[in-house]
Amino acid sequence: MRQFLRGPKAKQADRGNLHTTVAFSVTRYFDNIADAEQYILLHAATIPGGGTVKFTSTSGTNFYMTDSVVSTTESKQTGRTTLHSYSIVGGVISLNNIS
Repeated sequence: MRQFLRGPKAKQADRGNLHTTVAFSVTRYFDNIADAEQYILLHAATIPGGGTVKFTSTSGTNFYMTDSVVSTTESKQTGRTTLHSYSIVGGVISLNNIS
């Protein structure tokens, strides 16, 4: 955004820096509370550092989001059930894997 000092309006500049955010939650059920506790405590260490994310639609079509990172995660446990929420930020989603 550009705006001159005391200018009448700001101008938006398209720099081509498009990004996409995808957020979702996953529920997991475990056989016992100990397994749920272990999973929720160790899970964050297993999340990849970044790269291309492949999404598959219900119709079987593949979509790709390049230069992606998991920007936030949140985990909760209730008994033998864990709930994990993720927010992934990356480039524009495409039908082609251009990584």
